[in-house]
Amino acid sequence: MFHSRLSPETVHARFHAMKRDLTEPLAHRFTTQDGRDLVAVVATMKPDDRIVGVARYSRIDAHTAEVAFVVEDAYQGRGIGTELMRALRRVALRNGVQTFVAEILPDNVRMRALLHASGVCREQTRNGEVTVSLAVGDPEGSS
Repeated sequence: MFHSRLSPETVHARFHAMKRDLTEPLAHRFTTQDGRDLVAVVATMKPDDRIVGVARYSRIDAHTAEVAFVVEDAYQGRGIGTELMRALRRVALRNGVQTFVAEILPDNVRMRALLHASGVCREQTRNGEVTVSLAVGDPEGSS
């Protein structure tokens, strides 16, 4: 299972807490998508098509969606997050999403870098978390 291959540091960065195992309701939420308001894209590796990364969004309102990314530790730093962002943006644009927001921990430098490399971001820090907003259709991020 993908989640069990993540390091404690990666789990903490993604969930802001330790979750060694996903609860059944959370696993159901992560695997139930409608392709419009709840969307996930995955990165797989040959030869067995093993999932090594997941990006998802959950619509907040008509034009805004919260995003989250996780890449298996052994595959981090290889551009998988960037490719997942590109794929997620394409789906979001088709579905009318104009803004991605992400709530991240201040020390999650990889996620901050991914978001900032994807276009012009606005950041706001509150209650120990950084909320980053990114225009989905921002031409700087559509490379």
